[in-house]
Amino acid sequence: VLEYKQVKRGKEKIDGEWLTPVRAAVYKFNKYSKEIADIEKNPAEMSTDAGKEKRNKLLEKRREAARILPKTMQDQVPAMIQRGEFDDAVAETVAFLQFWIDQVFRSEGAAAQVFKQMDFDYILRMQIQVMEAYLKAEKGNEKPQNLTVPEDMVFVPGGYFLMGKRGASPEDDNFPMHLVYVSPFLIDKYEVSNREYSNFVATIREKPDPAIEHPQAPPLKKHEPLCWQSQWKDSLGAPDQPVVGVDWFDAYAYANFVKKRLPTEAEWEKAAAGIESRLYPWGDADPSTCAVNWVEGRNFIAAEMDRQNPPRPPEPEGGCSCGMKKKAEMNVPQPTRIPEKTWNVKEQLPEKALRAKKDEFFEWTQEYFSPFGAIHMAGNAAEWVYDYYAKDYYGQSTLCNPQGPEAGDVHVIRGGSYLSKDKTELMTTTRFVPGKNNITANGCIKDGKPIVGFRCAKSIDIVKKSEVEKKEKVDIEQLLKELQQMSPEMSDEK
Repeated sequence: VLEYKQVKRGKEKIDGEWLTPVRAAVYKFNKYSKEIADIEKNPAEMSTDAGKEKRNKLLEKRREAARILPKTMQDQVPAMIQRGEFDDAVAETVAFLQFWIDQVFRSEGAAAQVFKQMDFDYILRMQIQVMEAYLKAEKGNEKPQNLTVPEDMVFVPGGYFLMGKRGASPEDDNFPMHLVYVSPFLIDKYEVSNREYSNFVATIREKPDPAIEHPQAPPLKKHEPLCWQSQWKDSLGAPDQPVVGVDWFDAYAYANFVKKRLPTEAEWEKAAAGIESRLYPWGDADPSTCAVNWVEGRNFIAAEMDRQNPPRPPEPEGGCSCGMKKKAEMNVPQPTRIPEKTWNVKEQLPEKALRAKKDEFFEWTQEYFSPFGAIHMAGNAAEWVYDYYAKDYYGQSTLCNPQGPEAGDVHVIRGGSYLSKDKTELMTTTRFVPGKNNITANGCIKDGKPIVGFRCAKSIDIVKKSEVEKKEKVDIEQLLKELQQMSPEMSDEK
């Protein structure tokens, strides 16, 4: 019965595994490629007519496997979407995308000549089509029953979303935009504060715990952040500001200490961009006109404060005037300035604006939450995530709960910071990495000013069931009808 259902869905059993049509074609292509390579490595076999004929037949089979891929994709994916088989539709589009990248963008592979004539945007449009149907079917909201969400965390439902930048080029590290499945999880609503981090440092200083450390962490690591040093303490070291100037090992150990973990890069992006793939965590609004902690965001808030409550000229000292020039200078109103520093992890405005709002000199109601309720996922502190960095990882990423490359030299940073000067740094798809983006491994920019902090995540015990498993229960009556349609001469008894 299950085999019948698999065949009906267009699957093919190869080496004991049921594969969707595109995946089956890719599997055959790779299998033929390996067999061709084995023959070509054997001079004795290549010198015989039988060896040459065998190689030529395999070459033709491989060419045919590549030729049928686009048509298979064009025929199968829309049909799968229509049937609501989203797991299969996603598997097909991802297999096709990765095959294309491997054969065309990453190398001049054996299928490059076939695929170069095609419109690459077709596969991107197909992914968008899958997501639109997925949302229309009200998918992507997997949530465990009776889940209690801690007050300082937000829930992110399980499901597919599009990861990566739309319109990115093959040279970009957020290319290609690709479908990813992420299981339900929790993520901190706020960045980790100096207050919270100081408790961690004090505890492990008194009683070190090797179990919370990463195996590659330096022995007896101090874990003290650079923002507590004398030159930064006044501007960055307040209890409710985010801890910044920590390295990845510090963030990893703290997350273990509080019985959480660092979010994966895919989790972070889904929490920031949502299932609708927002450009910025709050949506599409230009960050230059938003109360977000980056260079232009601070300028915007200062200008808005002055617009609502125009600044007055300073009072003359001692009640006297010292000449016309001095008097003219004193009569020039002084514009509001917002200090270049991080903001309270739980507040969406700087201290000066909060005081003015409390005193009713400033009115502000807009909020800049991520789709699920987290704040400061753009600007304020940049944030470490779990994954190692590889520029081309997106082209080979696993489909379900990717966790980055197995090894690497540095880890990924997300979210921009209070020192960001370009709005692209605040985009939900932008990746940062030490040594590349003017950032050092200890969470600072190259002039030494700390900018990198983090927030934690937590897994939820839930297992995703594939569409096959969900449909495993057989409707015998329906099956009989389908079999009789295939073989009208078959009786009910047969």
